[in-house]
Amino acid sequence: MKRTLALSTAHMDILRRAWAAIGENRRDDAVALLNRLPTELSTARNARAVCHLLGGEPQAAIDLLRPLVFPQDGLMMSTGADPSWCANFALALLRRGSDAGFRAAVAQLAPPDHPAVRRLRALVDAATPRRTGFGRLIGLFTGPPPVTLPVGFPVGWPETWLGEGQAATNDSSTDHR
Repeated sequence: MKRTLALSTAHMDILRRAWAAIGENRRDDAVALLNRLPTELSTARNARAVCHLLGGEPQAAIDLLRPLVFPQDGLMMSTGADPSWCANFALALLRRGSDAGFRAAVAQLAPPDHPAVRRLRALVDAATPRRTGFGRLIGLFTGPPPVTLPVGFPVGWPETWLGEGQAATNDSSTDHR
């Protein structure tokens, strides 16, 4: 998975069209476009993972993104991984129902000014109540409340150079997990 393929102009055009289809909730069209790209292309793997999220298959997205995000099955996210891959991995964990995994992944996201990182950290901040005194003690036993996705929350993010930080949204989704 460490092999890096150069992106041709044709590959970039296909990726842009695939992300446009994802943004318009046209998963099948995006998958058809992505099938024209090499399977080992990291940017295509990211887009395929987001297609799985769009189709309600978060575990498949996790499986596609894990080798991009974690070096040799490590515990810490790779500092060389694209922030969108890490953000999409975290989002896949949340959609799978792993609130603790999502929070742990979001804690590792960088850089803080990346659009996806800001959006995911805002989700965690909104779900984490500010507690004082006795509330902190109760929080030790109950843990934080679960993070929920608002309707219209982005289904995933392309690489910044490709989408200028624009998220692919799925406004018709009523799935909050």
